[in-house]
Amino acid sequence: MRIYGIVDPDLLKGIVDSAAVGMDVTDERLREYIELFKKYPETSVVVVNFYQGKLAVELCKGSHVEPCIAIAYPPLCSIPTELKVKQAKYAVEELGIPHVLFTIEHSKFKEGKFGEVKRDIEAVVKAVDHRADVIVMPDYAHWNAEECVKLAEIIRDAGGDVIKSTGGMGRAEVPAKIDAVVKAVRGTIRVMGTSAIRNLGDVLDMMDAHPDKLAISRVGFFTTLDELHALADVRLSEEDLARRLEGLVWHPLITEAEVKEYLERCKQAGLSGVSVDPRWVPLATEVLGSSETKVIARVDYPFGITPTAMKVEELAWVVKNGPQNMDIQVPLNTAAFKSGQYDYVRAELDALIEAADTRSVRVILQTPLLNEAEIAAAAMMCAACGVSCVEPIHGFGKFTPDGSVIYPDKIDPQDIKLLKEIVGDKLGVKATGAVPRIIQALVMINNGAEQITLPNAVELLDEYEPLVKRVGQYSK
Repeated sequence: MRIYGIVDPDLLKGIVDSAAVGMDVTDERLREYIELFKKYPETSVVVVNFYQGKLAVELCKGSHVEPCIAIAYPPLCSIPTELKVKQAKYAVEELGIPHVLFTIEHSKFKEGKFGEVKRDIEAVVKAVDHRADVIVMPDYAHWNAEECVKLAEIIRDAGGDVIKSTGGMGRAEVPAKIDAVVKAVRGTIRVMGTSAIRNLGDVLDMMDAHPDKLAISRVGFFTTLDELHALADVRLSEEDLARRLEGLVWHPLITEAEVKEYLERCKQAGLSGVSVDPRWVPLATEVLGSSETKVIARVDYPFGITPTAMKVEELAWVVKNGPQNMDIQVPLNTAAFKSGQYDYVRAELDALIEAADTRSVRVILQTPLLNEAEIAAAAMMCAACGVSCVEPIHGFGKFTPDGSVIYPDKIDPQDIKLLKEIVGDKLGVKATGAVPRIIQALVMINNGAEQITLPNAVELLDEYEPLVKRVGQYSK
């Protein structure tokens, strides 16, 4: 059995940059971002709004995170060279900023005025005078690979310290262009791969181009680093991962033949279980039989607002027609709970647990409808009633564009982390919903999820080995 500890945890330490720039970054948000950046050892530099440079210096002091001022920003901004020089001098002389970032004059490059582009960069380099790194940002979205190399050579020859490529205001960048630049200037200037890196896949695509540094979009920075950490921390074989995943029969138009085929696939894949509506419990019992893939029956799903007596009757039917080792999923009556009817909700949970006749009862929490205090209160109520685990789920689901199929919405891994912090060892934490990529499942497991119930569990499991192979070159 191969155990995967996939990514070298020190691989990215101190080479990842991000940014906290934009009109939405208040001083309070900047404090929040930088405190979070400090928690990730991979973080090297954070780019900040020019006017927040002094605050950023204070916030980064004594940590491994260093501030960088963006002058003449955003990339579409073009200002005279003398103003760039003035801003650069202020950054290094008044604030002591260790990194200064600015964009090139793209219109001049387009016109073939390469000398003017170079002199613009040289002026800033001279003003900084080795008191900070000069990071020059060309917008590679406008140029082909040959032109990107030409830009890199101009920046290097002008005395720049780092080339921080960009796809331009959030557009995705083609790693092939970075690869061409790295090969052309390797060893003579550092090259940073950046722009619209928002998840592990984007990171791997960019790492394949072998840049010296990475800059991950603020939009996906914490998501991406959590995914990288999960690869290092979640040490599972494919067989063990299968035991952490559960299938979900969800399609409202699914036929009996399709349900049977899906159950067979889940059993063959070695999944922990398959969640089905009451109608399919007898079929699931027949197909899964004595296999390790257990039947999971959903009761009063998805809203949980049926009167208690009817809910108990439905659960009793499921118990009669299902196996002894079956799990029961029941949604918390969120409407009653948010109405303050706690005695009603508590009595209902007690009645359902009794009707389950020793079978494990899992309570689904509609976490998007609950604030943090309500989530904690609901979880503690479940623990007091003898529920086996709580499961966050995001909403009833989403319709496809044609309105014919309903899928659970994406699970928020932070919901799992929050619930695990709340309940500790008092009861288990699982999750039900949508997970588009296998790495997201690993993040949820890393956050404390014992199992994840999702419609595409088999397909995600098939992604695991290819992912392991893909990142093998970055493993110890």
